[in-house]
Amino acid sequence: MSCVAGPDRGFATVLSPGTHTIGRAGTIELRDPTVSRIHATIRLDARGVRLAYPDLPWRRLPVDRKRVRLRFGDTTMTIQHLRPGRFTSAFDAQVMMRVGAPALICLAMIPMALSGPAWRWAMVALPGFMALAGWLSLRQSRRSTRRGRLLPVAPEDVLIHVLLGERGSDERVVPRCLTSDVLWESGEAWSILGPDTQGHAMWLAGWLAATHRRETLGVASPWINTADDDSDIVVTFLPHDAALTPSPGQVVVTYGGPLPWAVPIPMRRRARLPQGTKRWISALADALMQDEAAASLPTRTALGDILELTTPAVRRRWDATTLGSTLAIPIGSDEDGTAILDLAAEGPHALVAGTTGSGKSELLTTWLLALAATFSPATLTFLLVDFKGGAAFGPLARLPHTIGVLTDLDMSDTIRALTSLTAQLKRREEIFVRYGVRSLSEYSVLDDADKPDLPRILVVIDEFQALASDAPDVLDQFVRLATQGRSLGVHLIAATQRPAGAVTPAMRANMPLRLCLRVTTPADSSDVLDSPAAAELPAIPGRLIAAGHATRTLQCAWAGPLTEVEALVSDLSAQWAIRGGGHVSVPWAPTLPARVTLEQCDGAWGRADEPELLRHTSFTPTSRHLMVIGGAESGRSTTARLAAHQLSAAGEHVVFVTSQDIAWPGIDTVALHDIHLSRILVEAAQSEPSRLLIVIDDLHHWRAALDDALGPGTGNDYVERLTRCAARFIAVGDTSLATARFAAAFPERLVLAGLDAVNLSVCGVPNRMSPGPGAGRAFHIPTGRAIQLALPEDPVPLRAARQPRFRSLPTGTPNAPAGFAGWSLPAAAPWAPRITTSVLIIGPAGSGRTTAAHTLAAICRQQGRRAQVIDNASAMDERLMAPVDCDDVLIVASDPATVTYAAAGPLAALKTSSSLLLLNPQRMTRVAGMSFPIPGWVYAQCPAMNHPGRGVWIDGYGATIIQLASRISSGDPRLPKRPAC
Repeated sequence: MSCVAGPDRGFATVLSPGTHTIGRAGTIELRDPTVSRIHATIRLDARGVRLAYPDLPWRRLPVDRKRVRLRFGDTTMTIQHLRPGRFTSAFDAQVMMRVGAPALICLAMIPMALSGPAWRWAMVALPGFMALAGWLSLRQSRRSTRRGRLLPVAPEDVLIHVLLGERGSDERVVPRCLTSDVLWESGEAWSILGPDTQGHAMWLAGWLAATHRRETLGVASPWINTADDDSDIVVTFLPHDAALTPSPGQVVVTYGGPLPWAVPIPMRRRARLPQGTKRWISALADALMQDEAAASLPTRTALGDILELTTPAVRRRWDATTLGSTLAIPIGSDEDGTAILDLAAEGPHALVAGTTGSGKSELLTTWLLALAATFSPATLTFLLVDFKGGAAFGPLARLPHTIGVLTDLDMSDTIRALTSLTAQLKRREEIFVRYGVRSLSEYSVLDDADKPDLPRILVVIDEFQALASDAPDVLDQFVRLATQGRSLGVHLIAATQRPAGAVTPAMRANMPLRLCLRVTTPADSSDVLDSPAAAELPAIPGRLIAAGHATRTLQCAWAGPLTEVEALVSDLSAQWAIRGGGHVSVPWAPTLPARVTLEQCDGAWGRADEPELLRHTSFTPTSRHLMVIGGAESGRSTTARLAAHQLSAAGEHVVFVTSQDIAWPGIDTVALHDIHLSRILVEAAQSEPSRLLIVIDDLHHWRAALDDALGPGTGNDYVERLTRCAARFIAVGDTSLATARFAAAFPERLVLAGLDAVNLSVCGVPNRMSPGPGAGRAFHIPTGRAIQLALPEDPVPLRAARQPRFRSLPTGTPNAPAGFAGWSLPAAAPWAPRITTSVLIIGPAGSGRTTAAHTLAAICRQQGRRAQVIDNASAMDERLMAPVDCDDVLIVASDPATVTYAAAGPLAALKTSSSLLLLNPQRMTRVAGMSFPIPGWVYAQCPAMNHPGRGVWIDGYGATIIQLASRISSGDPRLPKRPAC
């Protein structure tokens, strides 16, 4: 961005990514009095360059296509896109378009011209001439480009030339506006004539200083000085009234008036010297000074050049270091040679900042490798925290010093590590009190072979700005941890790309060592160093400013390519293994195993993680009711089986409602979609408060089935009844349970895996916490602990078998025991009807109506009574009019429609005097005018009632759900007493 007109003419700046303000008080300062304090705002990001005036929207500037001119008050500025590299590539798209394509066409047309008339050669020559013309134009444009880049003339271009780090020429060059008579040879004396000779002289001095190396040509002037004893020639600028004749090795340029012994400086035809301004020459001098300072440091230093990495050298350093040793290591090069950085002495905590491409990750890699090659894992360990996905540290995770890598992909592990580290600090404090020491240094010199090993713990956080945005409380915990661990051997290195706004006062107070690589804005630099100096560092990876005991500029060492880093990590790991070091002890309990068995739990439900106590303990729910919520493949149904098993093992009467096809001795199993048995179960729980222990798997499906069969709201109503009346209630289902109206009755919950962040929040899991992957892994509410539940393959209840109270009816109409017609709810016990005079069987086609009639007739015969069966009876069926003996039983079967519309006649009379058997009642409409009232639940849409022979027996004793058998076994059963006629 350059100023081409106005009071700041010649001023230029390189626009870095980010947002900048333009004005008298802006980050891009203009000294034009007609410009506001904040006149405009300009932004450079992935969307390009955009400009906005106060209270106006952003507009995009097409700098990628042309130079854009902007006017602010009396100041005119231009913005242009400078592509990398001094010269354009020799082979690019223009070469192919202007030269390659015509040449290929020419070659392709030669065979056609050879086999045809002569005029075809004119067609061949045309693309040939086009290729030649294109080559000449490209050559001329490249010469112009090369000349323009090597010899910038406009003041703003000269300043940009320096700001971009373009090195000066090794040969003496002359600006294009002067003739070739000027050679800058010793003894030359030139005089600048014109109306503003000082401005011209100022420009010429700046141009010479910018385009020449100090050794080739030095400048001595009132505005800028680059001359020293090593300069081959010195061009001295003096006013005409103080000018002296040139001495050997000197060229004198005067301004302000003519001199008899000075030759007017020769100009090319129609050319003139540009003018410089004081702001331009001042900015140019500052840029040259920074460039000289940067050039005094090497651009790259290998880690192996400043630290011996051979196996014997590493072993010697490992043997020489102790727990009380400082953390001094060579980190790179400075003006005095090798730069030493001591985290323990200058810290104990450090803050690192640097924009993308500045070498921040390389600095962390070099720092950690140098520490690992100097201190053994017995004295120093690393905890790496990467909030860029986990790939920043790469092979460093395999160092023997590394005790863990925490990422933003699993915040639960990060919070667990923080909790454990806090507990570890308390443990160290107790050890220090017991031994009567105040710091790790004092503890290390104790002569006690039985004292616990307490290595230093270095926590390295890469991209803590993301941590500050996503989890500010977690970052605060890290900072508090570092504050408490100053004397306990805990150190913290926090690194980020954008420190602006992320560096808190607590971090500034506790991180005296600060390393800042190149950053995009002065504000970023000021947040770290309290100085904008880092924003002006050259674009050299690894160049940084370190502020500790003193502020200095360093060139960080480079650890080498990835293959060399991996080789060094492997070598350090091998050396530690040879020494018999094994795995380094971590400052927290190991993570919960992926699977535990019932035998390992000693009667408990699983294992609980207690990071604050650095241990694992047994887990058993303590509340009266428990809700288990999980996603698919999370072990939800297996957890329900585990609950039923553990409750039954304690000697309790357990009822297990499930869709699983299982039958366990000692546990009453109720089919999930058996609506009528579920209804009976709820009524039994109400009639016997605090006696039943109920486990319902897939409670959300159970509620939906009850709502479909018995009406909306029935499912929630039944669940609320169970929460009030059941001794214990274990509800297992999906996330809909967490928002149900009965959720408050379940203060204790287990949230399993398979849920996203939104559903976890709905279930009551705190933000950024999760159960973790794997079947049986759960998050316990309200303790917030991680639980690994036992997942038995086929749990066998420990309680002896007993007669069940609740069991679904059998299917397939098997044979019934002798003397019984079938089975009845709630226990699926054998059932025999109490038949008086007549039975009316009502059922649709396919419901087993005929079979039911003959089964009941067989029961009558076993009871010593005759039975007359009339199947498919109509309203005026003559068979119904025949007289019936007092000892005979009339069994009539008909379809629902016939019975419903029988308003008169023998069938209508039978409706008001017979026992009823309704088969598959959910498939029929309500039948009116019966001898006994029919409850509304009889017609519920229950899938369990769809089997042939399944129905409801209604007599004077009430309604009973039964399953009739297809055949009755022979034998000598204990028959019910024959009722009187």
